[in-house]
Amino acid sequence: MRTFFRRTTTSILATFNGRSMSTLSYSILIPSLLFAGCSPEPPKVSDDPYAVAFSVEPIGTPGEDTLRLMAVWEGEGERTQFDLVLTTPDPQEGQPFAFGKGWMIARPPSQAHQFLARLAAAHGVDGRYGKLAATDTLPMTVGILGRNLSRGHSVQPTIAGVYSSDPPGPWLSTKLFLDESSESGALELFLNINLEERKAEFSVKDPAYGPSLLTVLATVLESDQ
Repeated sequence: MRTFFRRTTTSILATFNGRSMSTLSYSILIPSLLFAGCSPEPPKVSDDPYAVAFSVEPIGTPGEDTLRLMAVWEGEGERTQFDLVLTTPDPQEGQPFAFGKGWMIARPPSQAHQFLARLAAAHGVDGRYGKLAATDTLPMTVGILGRNLSRGHSVQPTIAGVYSSDPPGPWLSTKLFLDESSESGALELFLNINLEERKAEFSVKDPAYGPSLLTVLATVLESDQ
């Protein structure tokens, strides 16, 4: 386990939020209901070496607990773009977290070699990944970790490594569970969103997921291959 997991968490949050903890038991995942532009600004650079930032722009009118975004990352001569659709319900009574559904949707043309290379570096692995058939839609389960969070301002953040509810802020923090049908278990990745500043970031849950995550994400991000 790498030493970059920089902050401790409470016993409850450690299992679900900590960047170095084991995979959550999927038997507790609660299905949710299906959800009911203009181009984002250039992506902001994350100050977290274990995250890759990109720009987002809402698409259409969001529902009460749904969110649809156009996401864009631009490198040197390369543009990665995709849509994100997330259901974001509130926790049920007595539960600390809520679970929704999500979809990453191809938005061609999109080239993702540089974007995936940055995500590989965040995971501490090289940029090589397997090739699977391209797909239009990548489904996932979405764990809602917290809303109205601040980033990096608390002495001891407790959510996704760098987020806290004290003081409050504009961030929504989620954890994505991808490729859940795999025999080796779902792949996990944090997705944090700040709609006020039209930015978001993927951040590392566990470096061990890196190579497989790159392979799965490439199926929808490299829609120009």
